[in-house]
Amino acid sequence: MKHHNVEVVHGHGKGAGRIVAARAARIAAVRVMAAAAKNGQCRLGLGAGFTTRAIVEELIPLLSREAKPPNLVIHALSTGVEISDARVTPIAMFTLFEAAGLTAEYIGLQATATVSSVLYDSVLKEHGVAQAFRQRQKIDVIISSLASTDRAGPRK
Repeated sequence: MKHHNVEVVHGHGKGAGRIVAARAARIAAVRVMAAAAKNGQCRLGLGAGFTTRAIVEELIPLLSREAKPPNLVIHALSTGVEISDARVTPIAMFTLFEAAGLTAEYIGLQATATVSSVLYDSVLKEHGVAQAFRQRQKIDVIISSLASTDRAGPRK
């Protein structure tokens, strides 16, 4: 697995989330386009979460504006656990790409959001999980929710 540099984006106040999402989307767009140029398509893995959705919302217009938008294969990396807002599940985000007219195939993950470590090996054998899991090494770019210091308590 390749490791890339970490970029710290400073944002404060109400708009900080969108500042971070916009910067992350610009970084992701460069990597998506590079993978698509190299492979003829980009396999994009999406985690669940509000930040992931914000990044995707910023990423789609960037990809749509390309002279030759990339062919995408979008993988759900999780099912999501936010039951009060299903829009932040990866499968719900699939429709955003479609609505923007981007060419994409989708690989869902049909599994429980969490599983005991004792049951992990048996869950991997479930049909929907096994199919998705076999393709995990093909993913070129992963977008997952980012950490926030807002919930970490006061700074010292």
